[in-house]
Amino acid sequence: MRSVCLTAVLLLCACQPQARRLLVLDLALSEPALLNGTVQPWRDEGYNIEYRRFYPHLVRADLERYRVLLFLLGREPEAPSDALTAGDLALLTEWVLRGGVAVLGYDADGEGYLD
Repeated sequence: MRSVCLTAVLLLCACQPQARRLLVLDLALSEPALLNGTVQPWRDEGYNIEYRRFYPHLVRADLERYRVLLFLLGREPEAPSDALTAGDLALLTEWVLRGGVAVLGYDADGEGYLD
């Protein structure tokens, strides 16, 4: 009986609720080591951070798995970056209407950088 209870507790602890999962979609194609400062506040609040480096686009499974999406958007026209696709926007619209949170991040070069 005790091992059954222990197994049940371990299984429950291993399951992380959707509300504490954050997916980083890095369209700026940054080096992973540079992202620590960006995700640290989320990690401090108890979020499990997952980083999709080589395919920074939404897929249908993301709608059920994550509560927060952090989009690191590009620095065009100065540097090459990927872009949100029509498919990304369709899934993002559906996801936000279902209560998901989207955070958009841009490179911080300073005010008036392109002036």
